[in-house]
Amino acid sequence: MQEIFMKFRLEKLPSNTINHEMIWGGIGLLVLLAARFVPFSVLPKINCPFYIFTGYPCPSCGMTRSFILMSQLKFWMSMRMNPLGGLLFIFTAIVVGYAFITIVFRMRRIRLQITEKWEGTFIRIVFILVIVINWIYLSYSR
Repeated sequence: MQEIFMKFRLEKLPSNTINHEMIWGGIGLLVLLAARFVPFSVLPKINCPFYIFTGYPCPSCGMTRSFILMSQLKFWMSMRMNPLGGLLFIFTAIVVGYAFITIVFRMRRIRLQITEKWEGTFIRIVFILVIVINWIYLSYSR
């Protein structure tokens, strides 16, 4: 019987394979630490070329500032700046926590199994819609 929709499954990490949790968890940890401890305020501010030319924010305008605000536990300020940046911070923190737990306790890994082509298309459409909704929010909130 064929699966109706994508599913999550747990699988053991085979030997001699790439440990994705270690790679993405490590990158995520570095990003979270940089957001918290790198003094971005002393770096020169770069204005968004899209905003300069059009007068409208780009889909990622304010995302770095939002991410940094979230690392300082300024949740509402972060979400007002760029909701996608705050959500990305939360997602990154979850990935780092998941990676730490699976590596330290040698647990099975969570994998998403996509069985049909339309499932991948569905995921892409959802991501595009989230970005467009965020862009609309940014355009009307400034």
